[in-house]
Amino acid sequence: MGCMETWMGFDIGKWWWRFKKDGGGLWVRVIKSIHGMEEIDGVGIEFTSSCVGEVGEGRDIRFWVDRWVDNRRLYDRFPRLFHLDSRKEGSIMDKLKWVNNGWVGAWDWSRNISGRVCREYDDLIEALRNVAISNSCKDRWRWTLGEDGDFKVKILASLIEEKILQVENGGHDTHWNNLVPKKVNVFV
Repeated sequence: MGCMETWMGFDIGKWWWRFKKDGGGLWVRVIKSIHGMEEIDGVGIEFTSSCVGEVGEGRDIRFWVDRWVDNRRLYDRFPRLFHLDSRKEGSIMDKLKWVNNGWVGAWDWSRNISGRVCREYDDLIEALRNVAISNSCKDRWRWTLGEDGDFKVKILASLIEEKILQVENGGHDTHWNNLVPKKVNVFV
């Protein structure tokens, strides 16, 4: 069964990467409308945490949910603010405007912020101080599990083999045999 899990992991990884890269495509919108935005980390590799947004114009990176400031999700760092936001899935472009070398927030809070939430808001603004939006380029995704930041199936295959196959095979490596039909390789 390990080989089937490995192939499913490859497929999930490739789909997930394309999902991030082609965020505005029709097929992505259809998948989102049918399935929502659940995480797909079920094969033992944390795909979602290994993808970090590099801000360009801020259109394709979700402000709270995606990793783009210090490789962390803002909803993890600022849970009270996230809870109060009425548009949790909004992009960076939806939430912030860069005006006169500073951020201007386009917030949609469910109530006025006060107390500890004000301190959290100040911390958020401080975290955003060194981030700039560039209207001259699109947002980009960097895969932290690859050396050059680009997603590669070969690297994913190695990671999945380490996570799944070595455990199920008692620590022995699994090798693809080109002399055997593909169906046999998958199910052996």
